[in-house]
Amino acid sequence: MTRGLDWQVLRSLQVHSSMGRLQGTESQEHPTKHKKEQNMISSNLLQNIKLKKVETIDKSKPIITDGRQEIEYYEVIRTGHVDNWYHLIEEHTMKTVFIPLSFEQGQRIMAMHKQFLNNKEEFVWQESDLIQQFPDLHKQVIHAMENQLKNSQVFVKLSSRSPKDVQTGDFEQLMDQELSLLSEEELKDNHQRCRAIVRASCKLLKVNSFQQIMSLLIRSERVAEDLDQEIQLKPSSQFSISLVLREWVDIDFDLEFRGFVHQNRLNALSQYNHACYIDEIKENRDIILKRILQLFEIIQPKLSSIGSYVIDFTVNRELLFDESQLLKCVLVVELNPYEIGTGSCLFDWKTERDLFDNGPFEFRIIQSKEDIDLLKEMNPSYHKYLYSK
Repeated sequence: MTRGLDWQVLRSLQVHSSMGRLQGTESQEHPTKHKKEQNMISSNLLQNIKLKKVETIDKSKPIITDGRQEIEYYEVIRTGHVDNWYHLIEEHTMKTVFIPLSFEQGQRIMAMHKQFLNNKEEFVWQESDLIQQFPDLHKQVIHAMENQLKNSQVFVKLSSRSPKDVQTGDFEQLMDQELSLLSEEELKDNHQRCRAIVRASCKLLKVNSFQQIMSLLIRSERVAEDLDQEIQLKPSSQFSISLVLREWVDIDFDLEFRGFVHQNRLNALSQYNHACYIDEIKENRDIILKRILQLFEIIQPKLSSIGSYVIDFTVNRELLFDESQLLKCVLVVELNPYEIGTGSCLFDWKTERDLFDNGPFEFRIIQSKEDIDLLKEMNPSYHKYLYSK
């Protein structure tokens, strides 16, 4: 499977200086006064962009006011769209089917989203209603799930972002399932509970029916924002956004990593779940780094036409020590635009842009439970799932 373009659950995160840092395979502090000549992608453009503050947990959609800059900036954002990179590294990521949406279908999804909000977020459409509203899309989705994908369970998103902002009643059931897998001792460990929250939230996006797919799209504010942006910036004849169905793969949500690539050079790598300590990462960090760098060496030339991007990897812990299984051990989850709206995990775009652009390479992980303040890092709506004495 894949997530969307930033972290699934715990979006209100701050970067701390007390995390583990690894340069190559040796721990090293990042020089605070390291200065090099800046050579940034669209530097003048990005420096001049002013973002509006939006009251939302998900900060992956920058908003800018100048019309010309907005169009140019949108082209930067499009570098992370799945249909821009999937064909380049198809064998290194999850199998994916693209279904182009029409301008009218995009408008209809937006209209139904507004109706959903007006109905106090009550989803009133049965599958028959959705089929009637989207007959062609229904046929294409069913064909893709039955004939083009090996697994009838899929992860759904637009070319741009996923509807990971949607929380349904299934979350409580999934959370109960995840907690039931923890030992008595682990249930008292809030870092383990945090990991369980992430797993439950990711699994919410696993769907196997047209109704589930449309329910996520219609409920999602992220989807509505991206459709609105496409509609506002382009004439109907140039509307070009797709419904993306990605084959669900049961990846290890604990072993996900985000890399920052500038001009085809990987300059930074961070653990993705950056709100809690994960012992498996600390115990295996050298071999994890080796496997990711091995895969990056393979895909780097294939992505040279993009040049600068933020890339997410997932690692299979069962295959970490098997040299013959490299291509199965590490998969690319997705690419994201190389810009400040993309989550920086254990780094900081504002203070460490020079590191992203020029290096030297650093691999950061959370070294201990004491290095992170869970209550501060987590979205308060998830505090109720934590253990309290």
